[in-house]
Amino acid sequence: MVDEFHPQLLISDLEMPEMDGGELLAKLRGRTGADANITSLCISGTTDPLSRTRCEATGFQHFVQKPVSLPAVLGLMEMANVSPWRAVGYW
Repeated sequence: MVDEFHPQLLISDLEMPEMDGGELLAKLRGRTGADANITSLCISGTTDPLSRTRCEATGFQHFVQKPVSLPAVLGLMEMANVSPWRAVGYW
C-alpha cells in the first residue's frame, strides 16, 4: 500500500516501535516524483530539548510538541498548500 500512496503531507511521531519518523521520511523521500518534496511534520511527546534537533536532523521541516493542536496542523497544511480533504491516508 505504501508504494501506491503518495501523500502531500507526512505527520509522524519521532519515536515509533519498528521504524522511527526519520526512517519513514527517508523512505518516502527516496522514492521518485512528488514524494521527494513531501511536507513533513514531526511530533514528539518527549520533553527533551533535543527532540526538535533530532527531527530537523532527520529531515523534517516542522516540529510540534504533543499534545498536537488541530489549529497548528491546519495552519501547516495551509502554508504547504495541502487540502485537508485530500491529505487523509492510513498505513
